[in-house]
Amino acid sequence: MKKRIFVLILCLLMVIGLLTACGGSPRVEPTPGVWDGYVFTSEYLGFRFVLPPGWDVAPDVGLALGGSQTLDMMVVSRIGVIQIFYTRNRHPGGRTPTFEELMRRVVEAEEAQGARVVPDSVGTVTLGNYEWNFFDVEDELMGMDISVRHLLNVRGAFLRRIIIAFDDKSDSIEDILAWFVGLDEPLPERR
Repeated sequence: MKKRIFVLILCLLMVIGLLTACGGSPRVEPTPGVWDGYVFTSEYLGFRFVLPPGWDVAPDVGLALGGSQTLDMMVVSRIGVIQIFYTRNRHPGGRTPTFEELMRRVVEAEEAQGARVVPDSVGTVTLGNYEWNFFDVEDELMGMDISVRHLLNVRGAFLRRIIIAFDDKSDSIEDILAWFVGLDEPLPERR
């Protein structure tokens, strides 16, 4: 009996030691969201997304990019695209970058592609269970002026991103964000 208790205590101490070595919490890997009709549910992100009228689900998407970046959801319309994807947020040497470093990297990548960050467009918004930091850029795509909202959230070893690119002459960002609702909130009506 004493031997069993000793082994149990030893196992418990090993588990506590492993959790402490990993930063005190288990590693949370992204899980893919699922479509049910026109509703995308992401338990991992804590929200549902209702496909707006006139938008279509991009086929064959679901943690598909591989490597350090994975695409979970993409919808398209004649006026825009919405993507949800995850990127491992490690620097060389294994150090986790700060949110400010991650944001600077995303902004620099956008500017390198010719996009212009909109002044005073930085803020936060709650989608589902999490608060997201955002910034907006203006860009040109195939001769059309578009607005792009980048929503960023860090959880564990992952930078979670939502990109909403759209022709702002047709919709506003508030119109599009209204299609994101919490898991327990009523769904918006599709007309």
